[in-house]
Amino acid sequence: MTGVGNYEGSRLSLNTVSLNGNADIEERDGEYITLGGYFRKRLTAEQKKGEKPEEVKLGNSIKVIMLKIRRALQERDGERLARWTSEHDGVDDIVELRSAYDKEVEVGSARRLREKYGNLRTVQNVYGLLLDGTKEPESVKIQIKGAALGSEAKADDVPTFYQYVSSFGKNADGEKEHLRQFATVLSAVKEKGKTGKAYFTINFTRGEQLAADMQAVADAALRDIHGKIVAQDQARSARIKAMKATPEVVAEGNAEPEADEAASDYPAEDINPDDIPF
Repeated sequence: MTGVGNYEGSRLSLNTVSLNGNADIEERDGEYITLGGYFRKRLTAEQKKGEKPEEVKLGNSIKVIMLKIRRALQERDGERLARWTSEHDGVDDIVELRSAYDKEVEVGSARRLREKYGNLRTVQNVYGLLLDGTKEPESVKIQIKGAALGSEAKADDVPTFYQYVSSFGKNADGEKEHLRQFATVLSAVKEKGKTGKAYFTINFTRGEQLAADMQAVADAALRDIHGKIVAQDQARSARIKAMKATPEVVAEGNAEPEADEAASDYPAEDINPDDIPF
């Protein structure tokens, strides 16, 4: 009734995990160093406006529990993020598209906006728990993009993200398997694209099934994350409705994109991944 609920308890601020896919080699003090090939956690939950978030190296393999999958669209102009949409679930969801070129916000379905701006690419955001075995599991947002979503260069034993998610079916007892019931190991593997340039991408491997106590932790984290995402989506829908938005409406806005890796850190996909709604 007071409206305070619009501002308290619904903001989802998590650190962001991604792969540094840069396979370039640089000489430093007589040693040759590979610039990427490791996962990193950006401390975006603590990021101050206008400042680059601190980064923590996690190694070339990490273990996570995948809880909730969403998507967004991004377009790059060299090293900078040029256009980006709000996060959504499916290609027909109404989203906000922001641009680095101006302060306008364009509203429309993700499908229509991708058709209009052909350089937009899919990013899958996976909300999950980061496991390191030494402390409480941490809720994070894992960004998966580029060759990890679809690449003609992938080895037969390296699934795409979509193939991995689709691999959960029924077990030997005929019971439905769920992604959140298992740990997932993410590891960096090197590939060469059609241009011959090497880069690192993500290999997805199913880990052990969660014990009952860890499953309870994962389920509680999912409920918390889902509730805050629902609240954020409702606030966005209310904002769009207040603007009396249609697919052609353009409104003023000045939101900044969240911290993201440079374009050189991760290759563009060799082929566009299917627009699979999760």
